[in-house]
Amino acid sequence: MRVRLGWWYTANSPMRKVRIANSLIQTYGFRKTLRIVAQNLLLFKRYYRLEKDLQMPEDRVEPGIPVNIVPIVSSLGLEEKVKERIRALRGDYGLNQFKERFEWGDMLFIAYLENELVGFVWLGLPPVTNAGYALQNDEALTYDAWTFEPYRGQRVFPTIKQAISDYLIEKRPDIRYIVSHVHTKNKPSIAGNQRAGYTIASRELTVICLGYARRFRGRRK
Repeated sequence: MRVRLGWWYTANSPMRKVRIANSLIQTYGFRKTLRIVAQNLLLFKRYYRLEKDLQMPEDRVEPGIPVNIVPIVSSLGLEEKVKERIRALRGDYGLNQFKERFEWGDMLFIAYLENELVGFVWLGLPPVTNAGYALQNDEALTYDAWTFEPYRGQRVFPTIKQAISDYLIEKRPDIRYIVSHVHTKNKPSIAGNQRAGYTIASRELTVICLGYARRFRGRRK
């Protein structure tokens, strides 16, 4: 089972762990990398599970800037300028992480303002196994959303998520729900999801120990 740990994934070999560590050091420096690693020794995090029912009517989100949303299905679809922005944001490990997700069959939805990269959201299609537990066959997963600093506050994030909903309704009628996990203290992300039609379904606990994570499902609201 693939288990997403924010930046970290369970590594299959010592050499992969070394490559991840080297990339983090290049991006953050030695001291901050130590703090990131230390956070994965033993950590408890509480998340909300948010859900969106694609069969329910919803209000449309109007972004503050005229963005164009483009779905990407493979690394070949990433423009060089996008790769450079991802490398600047997350280092070479970030690019390798993106490549691995495409190999899983996940999709990347990118928002552009003219030719400028504004933000992105990842979409996992069934069968989804990187949510901390396996989702149902009619459930998709949105994760790893990012809006670049100059464009925050312009409703870019909920606009991308609503574009994902539109895509699934048109292309994947077998999928009824979209699931997302958001840290309980991440108020902007919670608000953005709710603006895009998501509701809080439950509160869940993630336990991270020595780089491995397990998510415990909470009681549904």
